[in-house]
Amino acid sequence: MFILLHILVVYFARARADIVEDVSRYFESAAFNTFHNVWEPQRKLYEEAIEQLLKNGYGKDDQLSMFAARPLMDIPISEGLFVDDNVATVLFSDLHLQQLPQLLDSKVSFAFASNTLDVASQLWKMIITANYEVFIEDQQKSGVQDPYRTSPFASPQVKRLGNVTIIAEECKVSGHVLTRLHNILVVLGHDTFQVSDCIFTVEITSSESAGPPVIAPYFNTKHARVLEKLLTKPIRQELRVALQGAMYLYINSSAILGFNEKAIKDSQRDIFNKTNKALSKFANMANEKTIADNRIATEIKPLTIVWNNMDGQTEKLKVRFSDVTLYGLDSLYSAHVGGPLKQLDTLIICDTLRFASLFVRGQIILDKNVDVRVFVAELKDVELRLDYNVKSSSLSIETVGWRTLEVSLINSEDSPQRSVVVGYIHSKLASTVENHLKTVYQISRSAK
Repeated sequence: MFILLHILVVYFARARADIVEDVSRYFESAAFNTFHNVWEPQRKLYEEAIEQLLKNGYGKDDQLSMFAARPLMDIPISEGLFVDDNVATVLFSDLHLQQLPQLLDSKVSFAFASNTLDVASQLWKMIITANYEVFIEDQQKSGVQDPYRTSPFASPQVKRLGNVTIIAEECKVSGHVLTRLHNILVVLGHDTFQVSDCIFTVEITSSESAGPPVIAPYFNTKHARVLEKLLTKPIRQELRVALQGAMYLYINSSAILGFNEKAIKDSQRDIFNKTNKALSKFANMANEKTIADNRIATEIKPLTIVWNNMDGQTEKLKVRFSDVTLYGLDSLYSAHVGGPLKQLDTLIICDTLRFASLFVRGQIILDKNVDVRVFVAELKDVELRLDYNVKSSSLSIETVGWRTLEVSLINSEDSPQRSVVVGYIHSKLASTVENHLKTVYQISRSAK
């Protein structure tokens, strides 16, 4: 097995060196320079047209329905989400985005020859509705309350169960999408669009309380990042629909490139074919190394939540995730939507990678080990962004989300427990998957 592993990592290192040389050569070629020189005088006109379409068409059913059918209101974004604010652990369940936000002041930069379309925009206020369940352990360990340990969910009028409205303001969406010539059209590939910089406020309403809602800022940087990822999925989907619509409406490569079209397309097709082969090799090599190194399955870190009995007793209750294992780490594949791009002087090879199917199996242990529930979760097409910096040889891998998530609880179909499992997966899966792939890459890179 050691000999096989050594052969794999040496082979991958050589393949990476070859594609780096090919990409560097492409962005210095006559075809690229011709593409750049033909496009730049026309660029501003097209960027303004795309900005106008985003202003008038994004999030409006009558404008872009010809390109894709998609929900615009009451959009489910997650069954469950855990937040630990150092005072309370809160389980949010059945999170729904009430309406897609409008884009404000969109800025578009379309470096057509460099294969990249960049978008940055402010987002209108968003409203997310959810249910909540709060778990609170004693705040006063020594009889003196720490003024810096506060939580709106620890307020006296907030009951253990209730409803919450999450308001997201001052959000931004930004990123780039890979562009590629195809016949006379332009198709969109790998993208990095991400919602960020949100300021979140919660309005907490308890069913047992007749008083006004508790309103307060909430979500620290870490937890805001998780919620922003959940918001990114529908916003990103709509943004891609709008941008692909703009490509269909405005971009005719024959009209733009003229008699240079064939030479430019042939050169671009060649480098995309080479990078796609290299990216497929990366996924295949990762799978082979995962198998050779016996990493098909890996443990996921446990999670324990402790809270006070709500009847005022001193007894503490506990729920613990234990013996949780992730399976399927040998199912990685390339989505073949990647390729090379250039941002200023930086050359990047990017792609969307997916695990075809991941399984999570573990135990939920309740109430002093008396009640043990086994759960199984299946995630289809777990998506990751891969960006490789040609010059620095640095690799960025980030989990984006998944197409579907199915949860089964053995001997129980309790909906609240399903939300607990989904919240646990949201809190633990991404780091587990990313660490696995970075380990594979670092070992491969050491063979250079």
